[in-house]
Amino acid sequence: MKQTANLREEELLQRLGWFIQIRWAAIVFIILLVLTATNLFQVILPALPIFLLTLFIAIYNAGFKLYLKHKTLSACNIRIFAIIQSMLDIISLTILIHFTGGAENPFIFYFIFHTIFTSMLLSKKESYIQAGIICFLIVGLFIFEYLNILPHHPVKGFLNIDVYKNPVYMAAISFVFSSTIFIATFFTS
Repeated sequence: MKQTANLREEELLQRLGWFIQIRWAAIVFIILLVLTATNLFQVILPALPIFLLTLFIAIYNAGFKLYLKHKTLSACNIRIFAIIQSMLDIISLTILIHFTGGAENPFIFYFIFHTIFTSMLLSKKESYIQAGIICFLIVGLFIFEYLNILPHHPVKGFLNIDVYKNPVYMAAISFVFSSTIFIATFFTS
């Protein structure tokens, strides 16, 4: 039985390493996407906050890589380490969505990838809690932008209408997004 537990811990550590590698790819993707959108397609984005957030992601990812390399983790610590990574990613992705159009940003559905990856690391209960947090943050972001509590950052040159001010669209996108996250969680946990 102990051998099975050790194998599970080894597999989780390997997946945490993959998660870190995927995050490096995501950092490159964000930078290339912003540069392509602004230079090639003349889309106006608030580049400074996006690049600062990307730098923050790179810093915490480097910290995670060093921690994983130099620390021996128990099964409990592996779970906590996965949860910390997941929460920082969820918060960072929510902020990134905010600065790149909010509800108007088609990349909100990239949370599905995050949900799938982390459901492979977390328990079923933790995966559903994570799905709830994602939905709470994104729908909260949509509501705050709709109510002008948070400033809306439109992606000028992409959409020329303010769909974030349309309550029917906001309700629909919130429902579709939330149900998609929970369905992805169901299938992957």
